[in-house]
Amino acid sequence: MSDSESEIQKQILQYLELKGYMHWRNYVGPILRGPRKLLSKNPMAGMPDILGIFKTRHRLFGIEVKTKKGILAEKQKVWIDKLNDAGAFCIVARDVSDVVEAFKTHDRI
Repeated sequence: MSDSESEIQKQILQYLELKGYMHWRNYVGPILRGPRKLLSKNPMAGMPDILGIFKTRHRLFGIEVKTKKGILAEKQKVWIDKLNDAGAFCIVARDVSDVVEAFKTHDRI
């Protein structure tokens, strides 16, 4: 049985914490509004699940977490492309080893 996205995300967050990266879980789910707490769509939907800053390069990184068979939504592809075009470093990680390997060439710690 493969890990769920939430389990993979937890492993990645633990790795980032262990390595001392400034990072945060990016919540882009529905927003509760008003006294009746009506749900509205989040205009930031599609942004990577995890954001952070590289220690040595002071550059934003984004990590979109997917299972082995998970498929990127079009909004996610657009955000990843826009962030990379703006100078950030964004990847899709299907397990923590994807992050370890990608960071080897982008942050020398």
